[in-house]
Amino acid sequence: MIDIELVIAFGSNLGNKENNIQKAISEIEKRIGKIQKVSSLLSSEPSGFESSNEFLNGCLIAKTTLSVT
Repeated sequence: MIDIELVIAFGSNLGNKENNIQKAISEIEKRIGKIQKVSSLLSSEPSGFESSNEFLNGCLIAKTTLSVT
């Protein structure tokens, strides 16, 4: 088995955005692998659709031994 480094982008635009993101990061670590780094969170306007809710976005780097088939 080899470790694979993944870069995952994420975002939330509903409810408690920061809490949603923290829960997602926790689930990623439980299901995929160890989180190596997490970016700062940035606010952005929706793109490609209409919404009055701004997004909170970021990305992370994780290591996994999961295989792609």
